[in-house]
Amino acid sequence: MDRRALTLAAWRAGVLARRVPLAAALGTACLLGAAALWAKALQLDAQRDAVFADARTVARAAQPAASAPQELAQALELFYATLPESSDAAVAVRQLFDVAQKHSLVLERGEYRVVRDAQARVARYQMILPVKGNPRDVQAFIVDALNGTRLLTLDAVSFRRERPGAVEIESRVQFSLVGRLE
Repeated sequence: MDRRALTLAAWRAGVLARRVPLAAALGTACLLGAAALWAKALQLDAQRDAVFADARTVARAAQPAASAPQELAQALELFYATLPESSDAAVAVRQLFDVAQKHSLVLERGEYRVVRDAQARVARYQMILPVKGNPRDVQAFIVDALNGTRLLTLDAVSFRRERPGAVEIESRVQFSLVGRLE
């Protein structure tokens, strides 16, 4: 804007300020703001109703038919058959170390424990692995480990940097491997 346009805008603002009292201007601004918030609230209500309607539709579709308990039992047995043996956990741990080495990461000695759930007929092999390295390499390690190992889940990740400018980080990666209870 040039100087003349700024002067004209300032003059118009001054004329408007003399004609309209400050309280009226503030009241009008508040009224307009309230109207905008009300319109947004109505829009969000409509979106919420649509999401709940979709969720109810999905829930109804996901409910199994009451007349198919035998099909459910077969599907459950097929699920258990696809689970790896819990003794395969050592192979999975070796794969994790290989993936870490591929990304030039240092895996220190971790913590390992087996959690058996007899009711669900599964065992979870939990691993907490301290990993040192570049943040990009750590991320690539986690992604490759999850993609390369069947039924491996990522439970938690925490990062720590020695000092603000440090390139290398120390992280604790917690994985779980789900297997068939023997």
